[in-house]
Amino acid sequence: MSDDLQGPLLDRSGEKDALWKAFETELRAILILCGPACIQLGFQQAVLVTNQIFAGSLGADALAAAAIGFTLFNLCWYFLLGVGSALDTLASQSYGAGDRAGVISWAITAAIVMSIVGVPVAVALFYGGPIAMHVFQQDAAVSGLVQTYTRGMLPGLWPYIWSCVIMKALQAQNLMWAPAAVTVSMFFVNIAFNASLVSTCGFTGAAYAQSASRIAQFLLLTGHVLTFGRACLSFEREVLADEYPEKDPSTGKLIRDAIAEDVSAHKGLRSNGAPETQSPFAENSHGPEAPKEAAPVVPYAQPGLKAILADAVQWDSFRDFLALGLPGGFMMQLEGNSYDITTLLAGLLGTVQVDAHNAMLTLCEFSYVALPFGIATAATIRVGNMLGAGNHKTAKTSAMICIGLCLGFECVTAILILSLRSVIGYLFVNDEDVVHLVSKIAILAAVYQLPDGLYGVTSGVLRGLGMQPTLLWVNLGGFWAIGIVLGVTLTFKARLGVMGLWWGLLSGIVSTAAICTVILARVDWPAEARKAQEALAAAALAGVGGAGAGGAGAADEEAPGGSAGGSRAQHRPGASDPWVGLPRRGAPRPGLLIRSNSSLSSLRSLRSAHTYGSLGSHNTATAMFAPGARH
Repeated sequence: MSDDLQGPLLDRSGEKDALWKAFETELRAILILCGPACIQLGFQQAVLVTNQIFAGSLGADALAAAAIGFTLFNLCWYFLLGVGSALDTLASQSYGAGDRAGVISWAITAAIVMSIVGVPVAVALFYGGPIAMHVFQQDAAVSGLVQTYTRGMLPGLWPYIWSCVIMKALQAQNLMWAPAAVTVSMFFVNIAFNASLVSTCGFTGAAYAQSASRIAQFLLLTGHVLTFGRACLSFEREVLADEYPEKDPSTGKLIRDAIAEDVSAHKGLRSNGAPETQSPFAENSHGPEAPKEAAPVVPYAQPGLKAILADAVQWDSFRDFLALGLPGGFMMQLEGNSYDITTLLAGLLGTVQVDAHNAMLTLCEFSYVALPFGIATAATIRVGNMLGAGNHKTAKTSAMICIGLCLGFECVTAILILSLRSVIGYLFVNDEDVVHLVSKIAILAAVYQLPDGLYGVTSGVLRGLGMQPTLLWVNLGGFWAIGIVLGVTLTFKARLGVMGLWWGLLSGIVSTAAICTVILARVDWPAEARKAQEALAAAALAGVGGAGAGGAGAADEEAPGGSAGGSRAQHRPGASDPWVGLPRRGAPRPGLLIRSNSSLSSLRSLRSAHTYGSLGSHNTATAMFAPGARH
């Protein structure tokens, strides 16, 4: 073969090898993320089943009261969980941008917002008895038990909210095993609490056992964070510079020496205009390997805890969080309630139909929890990380891999349901009428698997993109305007019974999955990556005009270890030793002087200029970040 032909063939072979390696890397990353997520949710469900079993051991009324109390809690929790989805987006993008301090700041904001939103939830739980009587149409005896149960859940409400925040913050940093391990531990702790409290306090003990378990979960998570704080609570804040001082090798060496410890934790380093490499993830990162010709090393700043707290409680932080959190809350509420209402409607059709409906709905939920839920969680985290890192190609690759994995699994699930449809009902009940009806529903349920998995993973990707407001309208249109309306019409007008409800469910999930897929296909990934990074810097740019007397006044502030007044002149472009303030290896990190010819790029990962520093000229700016400094 001639050399003229050999060259292009080798090039194409090299490209294929590179693509395959990138695919393998992302596939491994997704599986590592979704595995612990599946374990976590599986044991969460096991904890709920355990609570029902212990309550049921006290009698039929106790079981009914516990089920209604849990249903009431779930109806409220949907909204809280949706509000928390804002943390999934903001924390994962901050971490991808190297802004680990931003993860802490967003987590604090989330804890405050969700704690406030928890107040009306607490009111609903406090009045669980009247709600059970007037909304769920229960008699006085059962309603009294419901009130006992829901009030017993109150002490664990806020610890449960805070546990949710900690778990999301850890997961955004790819620290998946800690939440999973704590949840597994809580399964056994919950059994111990139930066994002791139910035997001594009866039904009241069943309620307080749940609260005790949630308090213990929060304490375990808090203990983990405090014990392994370096991995969970790093205050590092990456500062990306437009211009790497290539003409001054000694400066480059100074930077490398200064952040040598961070290099071991952040395997891939990047800067604006450098080849796309791995995001600066933590030590358990499974992102793409850095190329042989590594990108320029990136300096880090460490704002103090007071500065992070001040940033977290700013109005801008609450506004940005609620801009995603409120639509996310209604989004989750619409999705969750659409399934709850089908159960209520099936209850109007008689015992056989509601039993068959619940049996198949439970099976579909189990199949989703088995893997697609974990994949959707991984998609949200991974896409958010990659967008924050500016790595739009990897973000898109991750999304496609997640979709492929989910559809492949759901195909297997659909085949199993079709193959075993005549015996599936026996898993739940021995009634022949119910088993026969389950076998009929199973045909629709098998078809339901594919769009259900597709919707789950595409909505996860869209949450990573920060599209909760869009998903709100998608859920309203798909689940309610199409699914519920069509289901009610076919069930009661066309008299199809429970099959009508399932045609409605199938239509709703197909609609939402199709809309989400179209939206995802139209995503401009490079633009989304730019928006994610610019959003992290938006507050910093807004702070330029609000930093007291402006850039001039801030410019005269004393740099750490330097002189006041003329410090900015001393570090103007071209001055000798322009990087004073970078600590040596192993030395304390008093502050950081960063030079850039663009304030936007130099502060790409910063959320607030007046909290962490100040800006001068938009053409050539020198920003000082001292731990705890506020202007």
